[in-house]
Amino acid sequence: MRIAYLECFSGISGDMFMGALVDAGVAPQTLEDAVAALHVGARLEISRVVRSGISAAKVDVWVDGEKDLPRRSSGSDRGRILRNLVAPASRRLAAETAALRRTLMSMSMGAYAFPCW
Repeated sequence: MRIAYLECFSGISGDMFMGALVDAGVAPQTLEDAVAALHVGARLEISRVVRSGISAAKVDVWVDGEKDLPRRSSGSDRGRILRNLVAPASRRLAAETAALRRTLMSMSMGAYAFPCW
């Protein structure tokens, strides 16, 4: 088994990281299948480029037919991705946890004169 340690103290560019994975030996189809499994309307376009005499894999992300430009991920994007990744069992656990939290909050509100959340 091989392990890669990434120290991304100031962040990481997803498309550049995926290109590095392809150059390290990950099959492009593996990345394409992973993105397709998210069901967020995205697809990858993987090509080879030469920049300053150095050859590398280049990964472009297309969302809903348009090239996705670099930007900070918004909460709605993150939520959409998480909804598609979470298994039904995890959804049930999340629902039970939310119900338990609501119960504890209502107990707390009954014990004190003000809501605690």
